[in-house]
Amino acid sequence: DAQESRGLGDVYKRQIDDLAISSWEANNVYIYDNATISAAKLSGTPPAAPDLTITRGVGSWFEANFGVNGFGFSLTAGQVDGAGTEDLIIGIPFAGPGNFGGVAVVYGGTASSSLVTLSEAPGDVAGMSGLVGRYIENPGLNAFSSMGQFVGFLGDTRAGDAVGDFAFGALTEFEAGDHRVYVVRGRTAPTAGSPMQEITFGGNDLEVVLPGSSGTATAFGESFGSLSGGGGTGLRNILISAGTSDSDRGALYLVDGGQTGTLTLTDSSDYLAKIAGDGGGVQHGVTGSGLE
Repeated sequence: DAQESRGLGDVYKRQIDDLAISSWEANNVYIYDNATISAAKLSGTPPAAPDLTITRGVGSWFEANFGVNGFGFSLTAGQVDGAGTEDLIIGIPFAGPGNFGGVAVVYGGTASSSLVTLSEAPGDVAGMSGLVGRYIENPGLNAFSSMGQFVGFLGDTRAGDAVGDFAFGALTEFEAGDHRVYVVRGRTAPTAGSPMQEITFGGNDLEVVLPGSSGTATAFGESFGSLSGGGGTGLRNILISAGTSDSDRGALYLVDGGQTGTLTLTDSSDYLAKIAGDGGGVQHGVTGSGLE
């Protein structure tokens, strides 16, 4: 069953837009190009098979917990490396011992096979079928954080080099205390033929912390967006939802995209704007997105 879908730009260099559909209970992401969809529409017959299937392989956090690791629970796409093709970002929130979760990035390119098996096993090159990727493991969250349940592409928030950034959140109800969102600055693709490579957080990345208490749900980072920062720079500021914060009133935070390191949202000096609900139970800002 289709459990998450995302319209994409040209991911696999066929000069045509693509559609990604996940079946995270089956641990698969299916890619259809527009020509396949158009042909199916004309014929009145569903496509016999996707143009590309991406699945998770064997490796420490790619292995399923309880039979399911949520591969493709969330999807987004954008130019992470500035190479001119869309890159696919896949959330895997139930992966790894303790459901820490993870995120995989599959860089746009020309696949040499209709099946791509992602693995972090050392030396696993052939399984990438002509594509390359990176992955993110637990950056310090607690067990059952399920990072990667929510992912969002932001565009260029800091460097001014047209390389896009992305963000991910977690099931923070299970975290003790503060709730976190991570903004990952764009990374160049590994060398062609390389195995999956881990993304480690560096000085240009951003951790955004919403202070809280153990067992208090905020839905912080359940959706993401970005807005132009103005001034002709092309840089974008970051929108982060917190739909059940402030006693269920909810809020949407606008954060300076140029920040790095750790940013704690303690008071109004820590963010550019906060759009909050005016009554309990409203859940203002459960979802939010910037518009051009």
